[in-house]
Amino acid sequence: MRLSRLRSGSVQQLIFKTLFWCIVILTGIGAMSSARALTEQELVDGGTQRLHDFMLTQGEHSTFTSEDGVVIHYQRFDQDCNHTAIVILPGWSEPYLKYAEVIYDLRSKLYCVYAMDYRGQGLSSRVVENPQVGHVEDFSRYVSDFAQFFNRVVLPGGKRKIYLLSHSMGGLVAALYVRKQPQHINGVIMVAPMFEINTGAWPRWAAYRIVSVLDWLGFGRSFVFGHGPWEEKPFAHNRLTHSAVRYQEGVELFRQNEALVIGGVSNRWLKTSMEYGEKVILEAPQYRSRILMFEAQQDSFVLSEPMQHFCRMAPRCEKVFIPGAKHELLMETDAIRDTVFDRIYEFIEE
Repeated sequence: MRLSRLRSGSVQQLIFKTLFWCIVILTGIGAMSSARALTEQELVDGGTQRLHDFMLTQGEHSTFTSEDGVVIHYQRFDQDCNHTAIVILPGWSEPYLKYAEVIYDLRSKLYCVYAMDYRGQGLSSRVVENPQVGHVEDFSRYVSDFAQFFNRVVLPGGKRKIYLLSHSMGGLVAALYVRKQPQHINGVIMVAPMFEINTGAWPRWAAYRIVSVLDWLGFGRSFVFGHGPWEEKPFAHNRLTHSAVRYQEGVELFRQNEALVIGGVSNRWLKTSMEYGEKVILEAPQYRSRILMFEAQQDSFVLSEPMQHFCRMAPRCEKVFIPGAKHELLMETDAIRDTVFDRIYEFIEE
């Protein structure tokens, strides 16, 4: 009898130990994969259609008219969410629809999500005759449109924590906005912010003088030299991401929706973006908002030094360097996205 009881107790202990370690292992697996809702393989196996359906059926799509008469499109996902709102500021030429997977990830964490298309791109009204020219008369127009969106759409959602999640050009818009309107913003996430564009073989001063002269001569709304209509590039030649499936998603979005397509930028766009990028760098010590900045090692679109200088001078800025990553960190491989989103979630929950 005693031997039977001992054996029974040993078996129970073994069962309890087995269950315990199963729970530990499963919890660890869950923690490792918690940064993303879908893997690259799941995207290949039907996840892309799931994202498409998600954007069609979830959230509320609407518009507002800017102060100077431009129709701005946006989508809000603020039903059945917690008390934290994430406002997405896309990069240049990117419609918010390109951020379907990012929004899907954030919604899986029960965050409220808001995203808009800037004037001249995405679904919003074009501001020049050629719809493929990326143009803005003055970069401050992007900021005033965003301020209108924030005050009309985001703030009325109620009292909660609000974070800006910005990429590239969106990082410059976010920086300009939060410098003047830091209230209501709990933190700003800047992914490869466009503080200074890589002008290639041309030094910054030379590129600025050239586009300034062309703007003065009446070519402000024309393509920058070397830019033109959108052309589909094979994955092997892309400078955006190492993820073939996520790169192809962006290509397919433009291929299937001609109204979203943008080619290159205008002379005025480049001129005014360079001016405002310099302004942000000069004003870095005056920033008081919490800022989390990501720098991609293999970024060939924006320069590293201005980001580093800004974060050294801004009192509450933390910069995270991501080895092996290209410009679109939010659309990179699973491993890179996991690293980025893990840190984003930590920043939000701090």
